Amino acid sequence: MKFTILIPTYNGSAYIEETLLSAINQTRRADTIIVSDDNSTDNTLEICSRYKEYVHIHKKENGPSGFVNGWNNAIRLVDDGYIAILHQDDLLAPTFLEEIEKAIKRADELGLATMVCADSIEEVKAIAKLGPNILVAEPSELIGTGKPADKEYVDEVIRVIREINADIKPFPSAGISKGEDCYNIIKAGSSASG
Repeated sequence: MKFTILIPTYNGSAYIEETLLSAINQTRRADTIIVSDDNSTDNTLEICSRYKEYVHIHKKENGPSGFVNGWNNAIRLVDDGYIAILHQDDLLAPTFLEEIEKAIKRADELGLATMVCADSIEEVKAIAKLGPNILVAEPSELIGTGKPADKEYVDEVIRVIREINADIKPFPSAGISKGEDCYNIIKAGSSASG
């Protein structure tokens, strides 16, 4: 089981050292720790570089791009395995990864399914590489609007998921408000809708 701790940063110098140490000092070590910086103007990267023996640092030169884009940029850096996103001003309990690994193994033993949400096609691609049982794809701007995603988005979600891992059940879902909407996504190939 592979674990990556992602730490998106932007001007986090007041907290980042303690955050990094909580990631580095796990009882079950992370396979990779990545800092994805959104072009900080303080000394966040200077502090992170003190731990370059443990941390991979990526700087987005044309930032800041905003909170959500910072996360998306960080997620794109991971190829496979499980991801823990750690805010630059939060801390992990020392046994966090150890406990998560136990929970995942136990869920597998019991046959529990995993379902993960994605927004953009880029997120769908990144998350599909992690191999959840169900991948819910929903453009966040459509959630709660009653307006379903367009056919091109639905078709692309299903195509991308099948191309990466045909065992994942695609569930494009934002804006579903009537039976016809559900019918259309099932007809398009959604196998986790009903």
